[in-house]
Amino acid sequence: MNQTTINDAYKKEARERACMLITRWMYEAAIPFNAVTYPSFQPMIEAIGQYGVGMKGPTLHEVRVTNLKKELTLTKDLMKDHMVEWGKNGCLIMSDGWTDRKEKTLVNILVNCSKGTMFMQSIDASQ
Repeated sequence: MNQTTINDAYKKEARERACMLITRWMYEAAIPFNAVTYPSFQPMIEAIGQYGVGMKGPTLHEVRVTNLKKELTLTKDLMKDHMVEWGKNGCLIMSDGWTDRKEKTLVNILVNCSKGTMFMQSIDASQ
């Protein structure tokens, strides 16, 4: 027979509070509910927990400049493997057209190979 310890009860309450605050933030920021299923979500939660009490979130500058540059570099590095594959075994260039909320016609350009599909750019084709 298992007894709930004080620590277990505290952790349950702390988790419920954290989840409620995360959920409230998602509502405020209009983040889609399925964002919690993204592969990057759980590692983010764990990194925050590992930091511990008192962690300050990223500043607007860190989000808009510093970390965006780092992500761009990581994305370019991921693309290198795909580009090598394109040269070895070829690739398929695909397009996907759609209309946004402002009635602009947009065309997404994607490249597919055995390593997967990569978005390359979006073109405004409404003119």
